[in-house]
Amino acid sequence: MKDRRHNSPTVSPKDAPRYTAVVMAQGDARRACQHWLPKAGILATGADTLDEAENLLTQGDFDLLILEPCHADIRATRRGHAKLERLAARHPATAVVVVDESPAFEDALAAMRAGAADVLAPGTPVRDASARLLAAATRACKRRGELAKLNSKNTKLKRLCKGLSVSRRELNRQVSHLCEHLADAYKDLAGQMNLLKLSAHFETLIRQELELESLLRVAVEFILARTGPTNAAVFLPATSGDLSLGAYVNFDCPRDTHEMLLDQLAAAVAPKFEHEVSIARLNSEPELKDRLGTAAEWLDGRALAAFSCLHEDECLAVVTLFRDQSAPFSEEHAAELAVLSGLFAKQLARVIHVHHRHLPKKKWGNPGDPYAGPDDIDLAA
Repeated sequence: MKDRRHNSPTVSPKDAPRYTAVVMAQGDARRACQHWLPKAGILATGADTLDEAENLLTQGDFDLLILEPCHADIRATRRGHAKLERLAARHPATAVVVVDESPAFEDALAAMRAGAADVLAPGTPVRDASARLLAAATRACKRRGELAKLNSKNTKLKRLCKGLSVSRRELNRQVSHLCEHLADAYKDLAGQMNLLKLSAHFETLIRQELELESLLRVAVEFILARTGPTNAAVFLPATSGDLSLGAYVNFDCPRDTHEMLLDQLAAAVAPKFEHEVSIARLNSEPELKDRLGTAAEWLDGRALAAFSCLHEDECLAVVTLFRDQSAPFSEEHAAELAVLSGLFAKQLARVIHVHHRHLPKKKWGNPGDPYAGPDDIDLAA
């Protein structure tokens, strides 16, 4: 047996060791191992303590761990068997063989239940002991191969699980994005449906109005119901080419100055939106000054929403809404006003057609036309 204190006996080439063992024994047990192991073709390494033996097992692949109960403190007691069970569990690829001076049947059975591969007495014949040690080493070597394959499969399985985990996270991310897109699409669809309902309702209300005054009243009331409390002014084109006040609602303007404000809006503000194809939202001082220039002074501290009612590229009205900047006009307001402006322009054109039905369409509102008759209408009159 090979260790730090003893020389290994000479082994012929045909008896070259195929297995390895860690031996932790003294006295008769140690001397018996020196005879058994070479006969079984097992190369032995000695250990003085259990910690040293476990350290050897951790560092290398050993087939056997041969222990003497008194030396390894695994005596035939419940505590000793528990210790042996933990030892066997920590090194499942190594067979534990107990060499006991006089093992009772009950003790040997308990040791094997605790994880020992075999229990031998120092007086066991060499041939019998060698065969049993060789069988234990062979089983351990086979188990080590099985554990290696299992570890390899576990490694592959871990890689697969890691890949699946990455795929699952990516799938969750994509599903999350898809849900967000679906939620946004649902919101957009709901918004479109609301706009369609709004459009249908507004068109039903104004389509029956063929008088300009009643049309302006119904349209302004409907618009204010959507935007909330605000000042409103509708400017209509006059035969002079200017825009004049056609209708207004005073929400919070001082009574002694609102007429002057409306005149300034007609002269300096409304013309800037006469050919506006979208809804203008000016909710801050910089936006007002950038768009209106010096005319922004008349709307100091106010937010403005304005749009033109265009029909076949002709401006039939300019609608302005203004109120305190603490209640700005939202994108939702702009979307609704964009729908209403087109319908309002369409109905204005229908009203003009009713009042100008005796003239060609190209002659509507042309003050210099020699064919203009007494029924011509100035929308701002």
